[in-house]
Amino acid sequence: RWHTTGRALDDVPLLVSELVTNAVRFAAGPITVRLIRTGHGLLCEVGDTGNGRPRLSRGGLLDDGGRGLHILHRLTTRWGVRWTDTGKVVWADVAG
Repeated sequence: RWHTTGRALDDVPLLVSELVTNAVRFAAGPITVRLIRTGHGLLCEVGDTGNGRPRLSRGGLLDDGGRGLHILHRLTTRWGVRWTDTGKVVWADVAG
């Protein structure tokens, strides 16, 4: 219904999955997911109650984890962290 095409349709499910996985692994409490239409793209937001800052790690090719933020970094036009009263929101802009 939002008329998103191409890259956004393919990338958003993967990005949301990676962000939610990080929230489950490294934070506590409820997790929120918001998708916001921005022109022809989408803004993906995943909130949690953790206070740790997401960091790009040096995950190796055969490691079980450590690649989620690298995927996020490659597939988005920009991403970041916004702190809230109850934790943080990791957001990512995906071009449409």
